Amino acid sequence: MPDTRSYPDQDSLLAPSLEKLAEVVAMIPNTSQHFGHYDDYIKMAIAIYAATDGEGERIFEEWASRWEGGNDPPRVAADWATLFPPFAIGGPTYRVSQPAWAATTPSKTIPLWNNCSS
Repeated sequence: MPDTRSYPDQDSLLAPSLEKLAEVVAMIPNTSQHFGHYDDYIKMAIAIYAATDGEGERIFEEWASRWEGGNDPPRVAADWATLFPPFAIGGPTYRVSQPAWAATTPSKTIPLWNNCSS
């Protein structure tokens, strides 16, 4: 059966640059408090994939490697390989679905995805 869902223009999900996206993702904690379920981890993968048109695998791998319980790099790569557009979330929209990390941390304010202009 064909997918009949409506998706946003995929270009609207792109981050301004890989470098700026990497800066923002580096500040997003990868803990069970913020990403307590496998679905949350996959949503992060999707958001990074969509924000980079599939070029952000290293950004995702770095973020996934910070999981407090450890992560298996071959599993992370395999999960990335399962992702295919079209996507409903990406750089600008992911901030709405994960407000817990978008506010502040004890050391600094975390910028929102769509504030990472080049």
